[in-house]
Amino acid sequence: MLKLKKITTTNLNFLLKFTIGEYSNDLFRYGEATDRNRSVELATKEIMNLVPRGIDTPNQFIYRVKDDHQTVGWLWHQLVEQGKTGFLLYIFINQEFRRRGLGEKLLKLFEKEAADQGANELILYVFIDNVPAVKMYQKHGYFIVKEAGFYDATKSTRYKMTKKLISAS
Repeated sequence: MLKLKKITTTNLNFLLKFTIGEYSNDLFRYGEATDRNRSVELATKEIMNLVPRGIDTPNQFIYRVKDDHQTVGWLWHQLVEQGKTGFLLYIFINQEFRRRGLGEKLLKLFEKEAADQGANELILYVFIDNVPAVKMYQKHGYFIVKEAGFYDATKSTRYKMTKKLISAS
């Protein structure tokens, strides 16, 4: 059974380094950075701006995902627009645990937590060429609302996807 564990400062330092590496690779691969150095610079600035106060940064929800006492991945989201929108920043499943439906389970945990925190809409950005992720989000009710290219991109590289949450009241 998946469990979300709030991260410690040590976990955050590991995750930031790891995430910057992964994200900088994506920025370069998808054409949003002109070279590797620029991709690292962009990724570092963007990610570090999200957590200026570390684990004490308000409206950031960062979890180590455990299953049977082992870390299987990470979930990171935030609340924006006065807490009315849940913004999914990062779902990551370690390679050896992929293809088991854990990404979908994490997506559901994000949706439930955002709804419990008062969000009525969810948003995320996904690289257009990440077809498995795009399909998973669509399968769970997310709609593409816009294409965008960030940083040095000369074409659209990401989809902005949204999902409205239905109020229980």
